[in-house]
Amino acid sequence: MYIRHPYERIRVQTPSGGESKTQQAHKDQTDINAIIARFDRTGVLPGNPNQGVYADCTDLQTDLTEALQRTQEVLERATQFKADWTPQPQQPTESPQPDPDPGNEPQKEPNPQS
Repeated sequence: MYIRHPYERIRVQTPSGGESKTQQAHKDQTDINAIIARFDRTGVLPGNPNQGVYADCTDLQTDLTEALQRTQEVLERATQFKADWTPQPQQPTESPQPDPDPGNEPQKEPNPQS
């Protein structure tokens, strides 16, 4: 009977035949040697187009069990709301009907102060 010792790895060989599925169009943007060579030429490191986000995540400082329970509670409340919710038809608001004959508009009285 063989007993594997701690820290002993079992080596497994995975065949990877065929054409590579890695996109080669971005190789110069991700190769550290190309990035350093570009920095040596230009003196500029590539920037990050995204702004950094600093958020208050103290509510997320729980263990996985509590987070899963909270998620389950939210999903149950959402399901209950969806089951209880019935759309209410809205009553149209009354708006003044346009006068079909624009010649019947009441005339404005002249302003006596002018």
